[in-house]
Formats: sequence, C-alpha cells, structure tokens
Amino acid sequence: MIKLQLKGVSKHFAAPDGEVTVALDNISLAIAQGEFVIIVGPNGSGKSTLMKVLSGRERTSSGTITAVVDGKRHDWNHPNARMRKRIGQIRQDPVAGTVDELTVAENLRFASLPRYPLPFRRALPAAWLRRAQETLSIASLATKTGAFASELSHGQRQLLALEMAAARSVQLLLLDEPTASLDRKNANFCMQRVEALRAQLAATVLLVTHDMVIASEYGDRLLILRDGKIVADLVGDEKRNLGPEDVFRLSGF
Repeated sequence: MIKLQLKGVSKHFAAPDGEVTVALDNISLAIAQGEFVIIVGPNGSGKSTLMKVLSGRERTSSGTITAVVDGKRHDWNHPNARMRKRIGQIRQDPVAGTVDELTVAENLRFASLPRYPLPFRRALPAAWLRRAQETLSIASLATKTGAFASELSHGQRQLLALEMAAARSVQLLLLDEPTASLDRKNANFCMQRVEALRAQLAATVLLVTHDMVIASEYGDRLLILRDGKIVADLVGDEKRNLGPEDVFRLSGF
C-alpha cells in the first residue's frame, strides 16, 4: 500500500513571452494508505497538474513529494520505473490510455504485462482469456472482447481504460475525470467499479471530477482546489453530510 506526503509543492509554467502561470501553489498534503480522495475545482484550478505531478509525468518546480510503499520511504518527485508500475492512471482522454489497433482483450493483456514486449505478441493464453472475460463481463464489455478499441464508444473506452489501469495489481490509482463521457447510469456503474477495485487492490485512490453528485456521494475525503491552492479539505461527517449543491457552492464554479 502507498501513502503520500506533499510539502510545499508548487508547479510553474513559463510561456514563450516570459509570463509565468502558477498551476500549483505551495501545496502541503498527507494522503493515507488506502484513502479515497475526490478532487474538485473550477477549470484551471490545478487538478490535472496535481495528478500529473503525482504520476511523475510532470516535475515539481519546488517542494517535495515522498511516498511510503510497503513500509519503505521513496522520493516521489521522480518515481523510478519500478515505482511507476505501482501506479494505474486514467487520463481525461481515454484514447491516450488504450491502443486503437488492439482488441479489447489484447488491450487488457497489454496493460497486465510487467514489461511491454516489442513487437507485442497478440496470442492470448486460454487460461488468461477466461479470467479476462470475467473481468470484461463485470465491466459490461463481455460482448466487445474481440472488438478493436477504435470501434468502442467513448464511454466504453473509458470503462476499458479503468480496467487497464488496475490490471497490474497497482497500489495507487490516479483517475482524471473517469466518468466524463458517461451518462448517469454508467457513471454510477463506473464509480461502483472504482470502489470494488479499491477494495480488491487495497489501493490508494485520487479521483478528479466535475460531477457534483459523484463528489458528494463517493470517497472518504473531498479536496477543493482553486488557483492552485487547496481551499477546503473535508473528511468524516463534513464530507458525508455534503449534498451536490454544497459541493458546487464550496467549489466556486
């Protein structure tokens, strides 16, 4: 399991004209092992940048990030390849996390491998395929096993990306708008699947959303970002007693 500690984390972006944008501004934050954190805030508040920093896709401009993984402390500002394997991600665009030219089953197989063979061998072991079909059945993709990822709807691709993110028994799930392309029924299905994967993997979960219903109904903790700062951090009864309208008001949309 993974717990995270951020101290004074900032991230600046410099434009060609020299103008500096502050995406994260001196954030300090402790995330417990197995915690499920929902993150909301207006566009440009720093949500996606925070996820990129935690995934290692962006380096911090200042501050430190440390992680305790299986009882050992690691510098998370620059997670190495072995540590990155502990991370499962969904980005805002599921196309970035799936491969057009592979079938649904092949995508799941590709994601489950500890390293990616080149060229990728498409033959799927029969025993593995039986297990994959069970997973895809849970994800409502059982009838799409042989379909290419490019043939899926945007929402189906989002559900596939979620299963791929969890395919290697990861310990940290970073989910950026996983329900953005889904209707209410499938958004709830997706979130129930996130909850199940969290329990199955004993994973720490951070999830960005603009959906006020999801923000109020799911997660142990709610972080609200604005202008690169955490302006609210709600847990326990404070979190449980929030309705969608309360989250909307606090978020400053």
